[in-house]
Amino acid sequence: SVTSVAYSTPVQHGTPAFGVLQGSAAVSPRGMAQYTIPLTTPDGVAGLKPDLALAYQSRSGSGLAGAGWTLRAGLQTIHRCRQTVAQDGVASGITNTPADRLCLNGQRLVAISGNYGLSGAEYRTEIASFQRIRSFGATNQAPDSFEVTAQDGTKYTFGFVAGGPDGRIENAGSATIRLWALGRIQDRFSNYIDYRYTEDTNTGEYYLDDIRYTGHLSTPTLAPRFAVKATFEDRPDDVRERYVAGDLVTSSKRLSKVETLFNGSIVRRYYLDYESAQTNGTGRSRLKQVTDCALSPAEKCLSPIIIDWQHGDSGWDPVVTSPGASQGDRFLTGDWDGDGRTDLFVAYETSTGTQEYRAEWKIVLGKDDLAGMPILTGLPAHELETAAPDDLRFKYKIIDFNGDGRSDILRMFTDGSEWEIFQSTGDIANPFEIVVTGIVDSYLLSEPVVVDFDGDGLKDLVSGASNLTGRKNLGGAFGPPQMLASYYEMPDPEPDGYDAPVTVTFERVCCIANFNNDGIPDLRVRVLVEDEVPGYDGDENPDTYTEWRYYWAYLGSTGSGYEVIATFEEENYRQEVVDVNGDGLDDLSYDDSGQGWIEINTGDGFADPILTAPTPSANILEWTKADYNGDGREDRIFLDDTGTLWIMVSNGQGFDTAIIGGSAGENIKVADVDGDGYSDLISGVPGAAGTTPHTIEDPPDPCDQPPPDCQYV
Repeated sequence: SVTSVAYSTPVQHGTPAFGVLQGSAAVSPRGMAQYTIPLTTPDGVAGLKPDLALAYQSRSGSGLAGAGWTLRAGLQTIHRCRQTVAQDGVASGITNTPADRLCLNGQRLVAISGNYGLSGAEYRTEIASFQRIRSFGATNQAPDSFEVTAQDGTKYTFGFVAGGPDGRIENAGSATIRLWALGRIQDRFSNYIDYRYTEDTNTGEYYLDDIRYTGHLSTPTLAPRFAVKATFEDRPDDVRERYVAGDLVTSSKRLSKVETLFNGSIVRRYYLDYESAQTNGTGRSRLKQVTDCALSPAEKCLSPIIIDWQHGDSGWDPVVTSPGASQGDRFLTGDWDGDGRTDLFVAYETSTGTQEYRAEWKIVLGKDDLAGMPILTGLPAHELETAAPDDLRFKYKIIDFNGDGRSDILRMFTDGSEWEIFQSTGDIANPFEIVVTGIVDSYLLSEPVVVDFDGDGLKDLVSGASNLTGRKNLGGAFGPPQMLASYYEMPDPEPDGYDAPVTVTFERVCCIANFNNDGIPDLRVRVLVEDEVPGYDGDENPDTYTEWRYYWAYLGSTGSGYEVIATFEEENYRQEVVDVNGDGLDDLSYDDSGQGWIEINTGDGFADPILTAPTPSANILEWTKADYNGDGREDRIFLDDTGTLWIMVSNGQGFDTAIIGGSAGENIKVADVDGDGYSDLISGVPGAAGTTPHTIEDPPDPCDQPPPDCQYV
C-alpha cells in the first residue's frame, strides 16, 4: 500500500520575506511525472547566460539532488561509447583506447576526416545536428579538447580550454581521459561562459564547481563578473559505485546549495534540504525542501517549496488468482498480443491418469492482474511426461522468431520430429500459427537457450555439446549450425595432476548475462571434463581411470562467437549472476563452505571476493532476481521446499541477511504484469486436480514518488 505522510515542518533559513518560490508540474511524452523549479540568474551579455533549474522525473533514479532530482545547468559531455555490430561491424565494450567510439550527449560521432579518436579529426553527429566537431591536442592517445561549432557561430569547447577551465575527466588513478566535460561556451561576439569542475582522481567522481559568465575575449580579456557556485555535501546513505572498462566511478555527493555571486559577493542563495535517511526508510537521499534567499546584505527568504513523499512498502500485494483448472506450475511468460504487458501460456490439464499427463494450451492476458479468463489457443495438446514443470521448461523456449515485437514459442522434440514455432498472430481469437523450422535434433545433450549472439537484435539459438554451437535467427528462419566456442579454448581452473582430458563438454548453458558491456549477451556455461587419472586396477598394477569433474566458464561475446572471461571450480556450487551495485554489469554471487561471497564485475573481469550473507536455506528449489525495494539494484528472491519466499536485499556491496517475503507455489517468474514499470512475481500452484497459476504483485510505487504535485507552504 502507498500512503502520504504528514507535511514536513519547514527548515528555517534567514528572515521570512513576502512571496513564494514557484515551480511547475508536467507529464512527459512517456508518462513520467515531472516537476521543475527555475533557479533565477542575472542576465548575461547579449543574452548569454546559464539556464538553471532543479528538475524532477519520476523514473530517473538517483540524481545530483537525490531520488529523481538533478541540477539542470546545460552541462554536456563528449564521452567514450562502445562499438556495435550495426554501426561498426563488430561489438566491443569501452576499452579506453582509440578503438572506442565517441558520443556527444549520447549521440554517436562519425568522422568525416582524420583518424577517429585522435587529434585533428573532424566529426558530425550520426543524426544530423548541423554542428561541426573537431578534436585538438593529444594526451595518452586521446584528444585534449573538442570544439563544437553551431549554425549561429556559437562555439562549445569540451575538455581542456587554453587559459580557462580543464574539463578533461580521467579514470580513477589513471591519466586516461574518460570524458570531456563542457568547459566554455563562446558566442560570435566573443562573450563567454566558463564551466569549472571538482574532480576526485581516486574515485573517478566529478561534479560542477562553478559557472562564470559575462566575460569577453577582448584585448585585454574582460573577466566574468557574475558566477553561479554549486556546493555539494557527502551523501549519508546512498553512495553508488559502478565500473566502466575496469575503472571505478563513485557517486558520493549531493547538491546542498546554489549561490549567485557578483564580483565575488553572494547576492542570492538556494538551499536544498533532505529527509533523514533514518526516517525515510528507503536508503536514498530524498529532497525535502528548496528555499530561495536574497542577501542584501541580510538574508531574506521566500516561503519554500516543501516536498512530501509517499512511502511504499517493499513487497507484494495479496495474491490474485487466475480462474480455471490447470496444472498451475506449468506456464511460460511472454507478450502474445504485443501490448507491452506480460501474458501467460499455460498447460491446462485435460487428463487425470497417474502415469500420463495431457494438457491443452491456453493463454491468460496480462490485464492488470492476470485475473482474466483463459483463452484456448487451438494448439496441439502436450503430453506431460512427469508431474514436475521441468519437461515444459526444457522443451519450450520464448523467442521473437520473426522480429515483429510479439513473443513466439519454440517447441523442441527429442523423438526425431521437426521443431516448431508457435508464432504469435496478434489475433486473440486465433493467437498462434505453427511454423516448421527444419531443425531435427533427437538428442538434446544440454538445454538450448535463446540469445542474440551476433548483436543484430534477433534472438538466436545456442546449445552445448563438444562445442558450443549456434543457429542464427534470419528473421523467420534459422540458419545452419555454426561453432561459437571450442572446448580446446577453455582454460582449466584445476589442471595440475591431470593428463590431457579425454573429453570436454559444454554440458549446460546456464545463464544469459552482461559481463563485458558490449551490448551483446554473454553466457555462463557448466563444463564437464572427463580426465584420465593415474590409478590401480584390481591386480594392483599401474593403470588409469576416468574421473568426471565440473567447472563454470564465463563467456564474453565477440559478435561472432564467445571467448572466456573467467573460470571457476565446481566447489562454488550455487553460483548466480546478479547486478549487485546497479551499474548494468552482472556480478557473481555464490556460497562456499557456508559463507556467501560476491565478486563485483569491473567490466574487465571480476574484483576480489567480498564476504556477504549466505543463502537462507539449504533446500532452495528456485531463485530469481528483481528490484524488490526500488533502489535500482537487483535483489535475490528464493523459494524453498516449504513454499517460503526469502528476500536478500542488495546493499551495493553484497546482500543483507535474508528476510521472509511471503509464500508462493512453484516455477516463480518475475515480470511486469500490470504495465506499471515494477516487477511482479508470478508462481504456479501444482496439484493432481490441477489448480491455478497466480500472481503476487508489487505495489504500484515501492518508494520515492512525490504526490501528483508538490505542496507549497
